[in-house]
Amino acid sequence: TAVSGGVQHIPTNQIPNNDTEAPTTIDFHPQNSTCEAANARKMMDELLNKQSKCTNEILLAEQELLRAQQRLEAAKRNKDHMDAKVNEVAEQLTDSLLKEHTRWNAQYKKLKKYKEATGHCDLKRNPTRSSKGRKDLANDTGID
Repeated sequence: TAVSGGVQHIPTNQIPNNDTEAPTTIDFHPQNSTCEAANARKMMDELLNKQSKCTNEILLAEQELLRAQQRLEAAKRNKDHMDAKVNEVAEQLTDSLLKEHTRWNAQYKKLKKYKEATGHCDLKRNPTRSSKGRKDLANDTGID
């Protein structure tokens, strides 16, 4: 505290809020001490009330954040579950489609055999072959 001209200045913290900013000092006049003390108490009560509201706001925000984090984790678990189901059904569908007797499936099976035999499926195109007399993959690769 500091005293100048018979007035004692009591510093307070600057606490900005939505309404106004708190004053930086409280003027305390010893000759009028009862009135000044009442004003100081009133100001302190207001500041403590605003501080309490700020604390409550933080607690509420923390609770909302926790709920949001829980929802996020639940959504991630649900998505992981759905991803696994989609992959399972996709594999079943692929297996089912590959059982159909189509030219594409036959060529695909031959390509799989070629990859098993060579370790790759990098087929070189035969530049001497015309597109009219195109041979199937088994003849190109030497695999029946």
